[in-house]
Amino acid sequence: MIKENLIYPVLKEVDQGMINLHSEDFNITVHVFDEDIIKGISEIKKLIILKMMELSKNNEIIPLPNFKDIKNKEMIYLEINSDFIKANTERVNMTIPKNLLALIDEIGLNRSNYVSNLIWQDIFKKISK
Repeated sequence: MIKENLIYPVLKEVDQGMINLHSEDFNITVHVFDEDIIKGISEIKKLIILKMMELSKNNEIIPLPNFKDIKNKEMIYLEINSDFIKANTERVNMTIPKNLLALIDEIGLNRSNYVSNLIWQDIFKKISK
């Protein structure tokens, strides 16, 4: 099974002993004291996952990571398990050559996961240009 996790940039700003962590992709901000940075990172990651699940539940598009406009800024990068964005599924009828399906089966991969991951990779490649 192919596993594709997403890496989201989070802006880190320090202001008089407070750290502000902001995800522009989800418009989420967490404020913590300097000594609570690990707690802040954990909190913003949890909020991002909750937002992803909410968007998925409502059949809304989950934003892919945006790495534009992050130059000269202090960033934290959060790895988000891609399983959180596959909450809603829809069965589709596709025609795929039997020899390709046989290769997927021979390797022991889940057909749906494999095709879904290929789609994610292709979309991510296109928007990263």
